[in-house]
Amino acid sequence: MKPLAEMLGRDATTVSRQISVLEKTGLVERYQHPEDVRSTVVSATKAGIKLVEKTLPLTITLRTQAMKEISSADANALVRGLSQMLKNLRTDE
Repeated sequence: MKPLAEMLGRDATTVSRQISVLEKTGLVERYQHPEDVRSTVVSATKAGIKLVEKTLPLTITLRTQAMKEISSADANALVRGLSQMLKNLRTDE
């Protein structure tokens, strides 16, 4: 879970709990990595993939609307600023 948690910017315990909920609702499955027993593989189920396919068009529409008239430079500045804020919060833990 640790690599996934780091990629998502979350702690491993939080991600593990979220994965458990998704697993209970049938959207993902997890199993032991066949070559590395210390690793867990998380993958979307058919139901999970179907949900992503159903919601992706709306996600893209909303993202496009939210970013309308925001330049690439401003979007990059926003990402840098938010990333720094997150780093600051993690440093102060």
